[in-house]
Amino acid sequence: MMDKTRRVMVRNACIALPFFLLLFSGGCGKSYPGKEKLYPTTITVLESGTPVDGAVVILMRQAGEKLNTSGLTDATGKANIAVDAEWPGAPEGKYQVRISKDPPFTPDLTPEEVAKLGPNEYSAYEAKMIAKRKQLKPVVPPELSSDSSPFFIDVTSGKNEKTFDIVTDLE
Repeated sequence: MMDKTRRVMVRNACIALPFFLLLFSGGCGKSYPGKEKLYPTTITVLESGTPVDGAVVILMRQAGEKLNTSGLTDATGKANIAVDAEWPGAPEGKYQVRISKDPPFTPDLTPEEVAKLGPNEYSAYEAKMIAKRKQLKPVVPPELSSDSSPFFIDVTSGKNEKTFDIVTDLE
């Protein structure tokens, strides 16, 4: 009896295995689903020659299909651009470069203390924190994160690298 059950299980596994492999193999080594080839693109963000860590760099395409093409700067100020934060590079084209970075912010209470607040206390605390954030000086001039950013890059075939200094390039 046990042998018959085991044979049935092995047969079913042999039949099902190819289907599972076919079904799940699409997720391995995914390639970019877009029609255009992606080219390595690195943007470096400096502030008076000093690298800016933690800045969001967004490339806004000037013509063609709109894509979520962006990167986050590291301690050296470099952002490796990717499409949808998954596929490294950017398609050929002219892009406006938008840069933003939130100023450092420290809340008055720990998450544990906030969890103990009642509804009215929480509303008051939240309003106080919003007002506190609004008083902070932006790390990056606000115009650099909008459609008035003066920074552009032409992505071409091959490797693309460009450096922007958010102080000296604006003077």
